[in-house]
Amino acid sequence: MRLPFELRLPGVRLRGADSDLMDGTREKQYNNTRAGTTSNRTYRRAFPVFDTVLVLTTVPSTDVGEAIGRALVDARLAACVNVFPPMVSVYRWKGALERDEECQVVIKTIRGRVDDVEARVTALHPYDLPEFLVLPVEGGDPAYLAWVTAESSNPAV
Repeated sequence: MRLPFELRLPGVRLRGADSDLMDGTREKQYNNTRAGTTSNRTYRRAFPVFDTVLVLTTVPSTDVGEAIGRALVDARLAACVNVFPPMVSVYRWKGALERDEECQVVIKTIRGRVDDVEARVTALHPYDLPEFLVLPVEGGDPAYLAWVTAESSNPAV
C-alpha cells in the first residue's frame, strides 16, 4: 500500500520510482534493461527505511577531528565517528581560490539527533563555516544499524 503523500526530508525529495509503503519499507523500481537487449522488465523490492544518517564535515587536523568525535560519542549524539587522514581540499572562499589539507570526518548517527549534532559540531569547530552534510542511509546490516540507533538514542549517563 502506498502512502498518499511524498516523504519529505530536509533537502531531500524522493521521486520517480521510489515510494514509501505503510509497513515502513520503501519500494524501489529497478529497470533491468541492458544495452543490446530487448528486455524491459521491471523488478520491485522492498527495503526498510532506516533512521540512520551519515554526517560529513571536514576539519584542519586529525586532533580536531578526534576531539569533535569524542565529544559526540561521549554525549551519545553519535554511535561512531571516523576521522580520515589528511587530504587536499580546493575551494573558493571570500573570492579567493584556496588550497588546504583537511581531514574528512564521518559521523554515524540517527536523523532525530542531527540538530544536536550540528549544534555541537558548530560549537567545537574552528572554521567560520564548517561543512555539514547529512546523507541518508538506505541499507546495511540490520544489527549494525540497530546498534547505531541504540548508541545515538540514549542520553549520556
